[in-house]
Amino acid sequence: MAGLRYLPVGVAMFVGARVAGGLTVRLGPRRATVLFTAIGAAGLLGLAPVLWGGGSLVAIAGPVIAFGFGTAAAFTPLTVSATAGVHSSRAGVAAGVLNTVRQTSGAAGLAALTAVVTIVASSGDSDPRAALAHGYSVAFAVCAGCVVLAGVVAALAMPRTGASEVGDG
Repeated sequence: MAGLRYLPVGVAMFVGARVAGGLTVRLGPRRATVLFTAIGAAGLLGLAPVLWGGGSLVAIAGPVIAFGFGTAAAFTPLTVSATAGVHSSRAGVAAGVLNTVRQTSGAAGLAALTAVVTIVASSGDSDPRAALAHGYSVAFAVCAGCVVLAGVVAALAMPRTGASEVGDG
């Protein structure tokens, strides 16, 4: 049952990863990153009130699909931008550093969000299920804010390369 419940996000991530390449070429890495992080953030933000309200699986499906699609798709333009201009003799090192940072930041983010859930849940409702739901809804809202911040940083800091320049390295 758990696997079936994760299926929508898994399929959305697969689809996001598949379409990200073409959209990154068409839009350019910066615009694609901003678009995909906005979709991912919208999904996370949509999850926060649904979880707090004890939403059904159907109500959760839409935000989960948006989150999965957007966040998975964002990895492609970020990778393109992070490795652009790296000499082929250093491509392996660049990819290794990028993946190390991605994995490490994911672990640190999970630890921070777990702390948010714990703090919010322990200071709230006396019903443990309601307190935990509230903690998770706050954590999803915080996570949405972080994804929005990533999109803003991408909009301001990523190179303004033309879409036609992607893949010309």
